[in-house]
Amino acid sequence: MNQNLLTIGKCILAIIWLFVIAAVIIPTLALYPAFFQRLGVILVVVHIIEMFVYKGLLKSTNDYLQVLLFGLLHVKSVVKPAEKE
Repeated sequence: MNQNLLTIGKCILAIIWLFVIAAVIIPTLALYPAFFQRLGVILVVVHIIEMFVYKGLLKSTNDYLQVLLFGLLHVKSVVKPAEKE
């Protein structure tokens, strides 16, 4: 996967996280708060599972935080530079 696609994917996921945070903090003003709250729980659970599955590839606390936010998109960006070396 090319680096530009990974960056676009991370931007889209960051926007989704903003909707999730808005749905948790101010549900009366957020769009579809129940949907985004459930989506946030699902994302957290899935990304924590990914941390355990790919812990051999993650080297720093920053890697773990980025996997919590971006999941496999970050893992793919970690694996690509390692393959080129």
